[in-house]
Amino acid sequence: MADDKEIRKFIKSGAPDVGDSGRFMKDLERQIDLLPVPASLAGRGKERCGDEAAAILAMAKSRKLQNGVMSAAIAVVAVAVFAVVFVILQTIPHFEEFIRTYSVYVMSGFSVVVVCSVLLSLRHISI
Repeated sequence: MADDKEIRKFIKSGAPDVGDSGRFMKDLERQIDLLPVPASLAGRGKERCGDEAAAILAMAKSRKLQNGVMSAAIAVVAVAVFAVVFVILQTIPHFEEFIRTYSVYVMSGFSVVVVCSVLLSLRHISI
């Protein structure tokens, strides 16, 4: 099995001899500069990319704040609806019997209200 020194010696012996490597590199850089640049990358510096990254982070932060406010509002509305239903069940004597008798219709109506409210709230969500 060949050791590291033998492998290096073999590779160096088979490598082409490049005389005046400085001139070679200058010519290579000149040819690379002549290659066409995609329009999406032309004229874009690191500062512009940094500005775009900052704008994306600011938008994500505001979106996170909006989502937090929306979830808090939904929680408050859910507690309020629960409180109203609880008060109605306690104050109206025959309401509980009505709910038990027509539970399928009550749950269907409640589901329609929830679905409609979700669909209406989707109109205000922007991406």
